[in-house]
Amino acid sequence: MIKQEKLYLIITNKNNEKCLFLTPQTISKLLPIKPEILYDGGEHAILYRNTQETIILDYLPSSQREDLKTLSEILTVEYDVNTKTIVNEYISKVTIVNKIPDISNDLEIKK
Repeated sequence: MIKQEKLYLIITNKNNEKCLFLTPQTISKLLPIKPEILYDGGEHAILYRNTQETIILDYLPSSQREDLKTLSEILTVEYDVNTKTIVNEYISKVTIVNKIPDISNDLEIKK
């Protein structure tokens, strides 16, 4: 399943680590397994959360793109806005690629 994430932040935490802060509409019941972000330096990145879940990170802020290109991993936090709690926290490997794959045909659009 591929989902599009439009509401997220890339922040620096108190330990000076970059952190991807996700606020998904629906919290996954599946655990992240070997999470990996593919990034080509452009506006979008792909987070492979596990073998069944892929998240498109749309419209990365231009101010964060250079930082993301220099990382080998990033702390990923999933936050439930309804309960105001952190649901998952894990390290995602960051892999820089020449071009991220076009997975738009498999995208699940929420209306």
